[in-house]
Amino acid sequence: MLSSIKEKDLALEKLALEQDKLLTNFKKSKNDLDKEIDNKENELKAIKLTVQDQRNKFTEEKSKLERTISLNLDNSKKDRMAMEKKLNDAVTKIESEKEK
Repeated sequence: MLSSIKEKDLALEKLALEQDKLLTNFKKSKNDLDKEIDNKENELKAIKLTVQDQRNKFTEEKSKLERTISLNLDNSKKDRMAMEKKLNDAVTKIESEKEK
């Protein structure tokens, strides 16, 4: 009976050691996974910052192009109006010379 108790104690000690090993492995695996999650979150943050930076650059470039287009249209309109005035002045001059 005493040997049976000793065997059970040894078996319990073995189970306790095995449980400790499993717990240690679990904690190590959990830590590894936590580190991996942290790394992925940091990568995601970096990607989001890059995307935001690119979005800002795009918006800035778009604004510059819109201003340039607007200025070019204004200049073209002014040029057209100046040409129309010259043409009208020339037509008026020719008509006045014909009347003379």
